[in-house]
Amino acid sequence: MKRLYARYPFLDDARKAVEAAEVDLVELVNRDGAAAVDRAVERVDAALREGTIGQPHRRTRVELLSYPIARVLVSLVDEHVLIRKYAHAEAAAARERFEADLSSDTQLKSTSDERLTVDHLLAEFDLTGDVRPAPEGYRIAVGSYLRLSADLDGEEWRLVNRALSNGSVPVEEAELHDLLQQAIRDRITEGLPLSVPDPIAAGLDDAVDSLDESLADRQLSTDFDAVRPDLFPPCVKALLDRVEAGDELNHTGRFTLTAFLTSVGMSPGEVAELSAGDEFNDETIQYQAAHLGENGTGEYPPPSCATMDTFGLCVDKDELCSEIDHPLTYYDERLDASAE
Repeated sequence: MKRLYARYPFLDDARKAVEAAEVDLVELVNRDGAAAVDRAVERVDAALREGTIGQPHRRTRVELLSYPIARVLVSLVDEHVLIRKYAHAEAAAARERFEADLSSDTQLKSTSDERLTVDHLLAEFDLTGDVRPAPEGYRIAVGSYLRLSADLDGEEWRLVNRALSNGSVPVEEAELHDLLQQAIRDRITEGLPLSVPDPIAAGLDDAVDSLDESLADRQLSTDFDAVRPDLFPPCVKALLDRVEAGDELNHTGRFTLTAFLTSVGMSPGEVAELSAGDEFNDETIQYQAAHLGENGTGEYPPPSCATMDTFGLCVDKDELCSEIDHPLTYYDERLDASAE
């Protein structure tokens, strides 16, 4: 098994190499694959906690086999947020690696056993005929450009801001790398969640339990880097709209709003300022916020989506609402998407 495949396990040739080795996944996870399973758990857990895939294993075989096991693990956990974070982390790691390969002094016009080239990646994703060098970067066929840039944020990615000519648009080298990273992410996401046979699932029970705990910790985490009201879930925005309109919130609504705002890192004073339209006075709101977010821990998170629905607070649902089960998870995902 080539080191290249361990570095880039999403490659079609890497998949074929695993198939040619006739690896029995049932035996691997149940008897002799502890190292590969441990590395797979590390890949997924690091993706969830840090947005990386951790450090590669020193053994090429273990590193390569950990990739299909990692895909099985995220399928068994079967949470949208985990699948998305995992695919993003794998794609980001692949980009870091291929950019390191491209900056090497080695001849890059052909693929070696150790390095990946842009030509190899273009061929891998059937883009060879769609991308061609240009005086200042590349030009890419508009159809492929639109497909790969669809999930990229920023005005610069809008087609109206590109010089469309003869069916293609210009991109800088770094932008081509952005698009290739998207292609890698799409490849990794493809087919997830997998249908996992029971004998394989049984051998990964402990690993899945570990990842479930990590996911639960992450979903109720208060370690947000920024407070972005524009990314709040619809239910929280609706509560803020009611406050602004001068409506008095009932106990559940007030608790939900205060608990959410403190959980995302707002100070008691900021919560009081944002909730100023409520008939509750500032001192009472600040007291509640300080109590709910005591020591900045946010130990009293807002209710889950199911509880919100029970109390009639789950309103204006959007597409993301159907994929998550907690308002903090919604905000966390929106923050991640914005950062990406």
